[in-house]
Amino acid sequence: MSKRDKFWADVPTNPDGDVAWPKDQDECRELASDIVGARVIGAIESILEDKLRVAAGEADDAEEDAARGEVFASMNDEQRAAVEGLLRSLCFNSLYWMLVKLRSCPNLEVDISVEPYSDGEPLTKMGLNETELHALYFDWVEKFSDHRDDV
Repeated sequence: MSKRDKFWADVPTNPDGDVAWPKDQDECRELASDIVGARVIGAIESILEDKLRVAAGEADDAEEDAARGEVFASMNDEQRAAVEGLLRSLCFNSLYWMLVKLRSCPNLEVDISVEPYSDGEPLTKMGLNETELHALYFDWVEKFSDHRDDV
């Protein structure tokens, strides 16, 4: 079971299957951060897995990916490993550096704001209280990534 699958299986839900948000504001904020992190890391890993298939010569139906797949299929193991490492680095470092750059916006503090809903009604809107957004990245990768162990 992937880290994200385990996380989603453990998220508390109400009888309708919606997230059962904790009453405690700090617990609610932590769960909201984890949900955002699981979605963000899931998106990165979905892209990564798709491109790793292309690099392995297992392209999907798209003509462009099929042409690339033919090129990648002719690589030796060492070349393939180098391409896979480059893809992993690109996916994970792109997010990290975007978050670092948001930290250094002149005269601007950037935070991610969430507004949980319970039974169709909005709860208190809150920031994740993390002005060092790139620090969230390390937490999210540790909790939710099945592809990145060396951050």
